[in-house]
Amino acid sequence: MVGLGFTVKPITFNGGKVTSLFEQVGASKLVGLKVVGAVIKDDVVARMEFASKQGMVVENMNLLDGVNYKIESAVFEVIYEGIRGQVSFGSTGLVKISGKITPKLVNLIEMDLSDFL
Repeated sequence: MVGLGFTVKPITFNGGKVTSLFEQVGASKLVGLKVVGAVIKDDVVARMEFASKQGMVVENMNLLDGVNYKIESAVFEVIYEGIRGQVSFGSTGLVKISGKITPKLVNLIEMDLSDFL
């Protein structure tokens, strides 16, 4: 895609590691998860949203056992250099960073993008 002095190259993630951010932060935990398309029964499709201040492990969530679903978004609380913030990854590729940690994490994520080009 080209226009008005810029070019855009689509990046496709193949289900592997999206960012090395989690290897570089001091601590991280999953605090929000939104799943869609969960087929509960033949005629029931669910959208589910989970939140936890303590953090959660998807593999330990019995409610999702045996259910086919897609993750629409995931929110992680991270601590980097003693500063706390949140990073949200959406299924559309949108990454949101909030908190005082934002400038530091933006730099880490942008460094990873060069690996995909």
